[in-house]
Amino acid sequence: MTRNNTAATLSYAGNVVQPTSMLNLHPGPNGERGVVKWTAPALGTYIFQGLFQGISTNGTTSDVLVTHNGATVFSANVNGFGATAPFNVTRQEVQAGDTIEFSVGVGTNGTYNSDSTGLAVTIYQPSPAQTLPYGGTAAQAPGQIEAELFDAGGEGVAYHDTTSGSHGQDYDQPQPYPTPAFRQPTDVDIYKQAANYSNGYVVVMQDGDPIGTVSRSASSTR
Repeated sequence: MTRNNTAATLSYAGNVVQPTSMLNLHPGPNGERGVVKWTAPALGTYIFQGLFQGISTNGTTSDVLVTHNGATVFSANVNGFGATAPFNVTRQEVQAGDTIEFSVGVGTNGTYNSDSTGLAVTIYQPSPAQTLPYGGTAAQAPGQIEAELFDAGGEGVAYHDTTSGSHGQDYDQPQPYPTPAFRQPTDVDIYKQAANYSNGYVVVMQDGDPIGTVSRSASSTR
């Protein structure tokens, strides 16, 4: 793997034309993949935006992959000098220590000859989305905070739910107990029964289903 850190395009090896700020990945003679690995420094959402590009004037014929902890999130073939395979991959809940690999293989022709493949990628995190307290008034902290009064903002902002749609039920209605109308549409599982639940509602969460509530003193996740 080589990197062109100059301000000009580099030509070398008789057939490689490597644009500025681009890496050159090349597979090995025994099917080895050329790999660049990135390790996540912290938990969060990350965006990977860039492209693979054929940079051999003999005609690159390679296959390219982007993987997250070994699972493929992007794949393509690069066939020809100047051919590109752009990608724009968003990965949510990336854990610290997770790996993203960008790799180049021998392609459909099965040989590594003239398979120089450029890689340019930008890795960044999206700007934090703004949440707003439900009803416009922040909860009092310390004090009782009702989970069903989670922030306004929607999926990925005010809450994250691992199952789509609400699985809540309104036990004040006859069977088959429809989903409560309160806070719909939402993926948060809200149950209603005026006689037994605090404020008439209860929220059921599984592992990985956080919700956010803005209090007067801080933003906390319950």
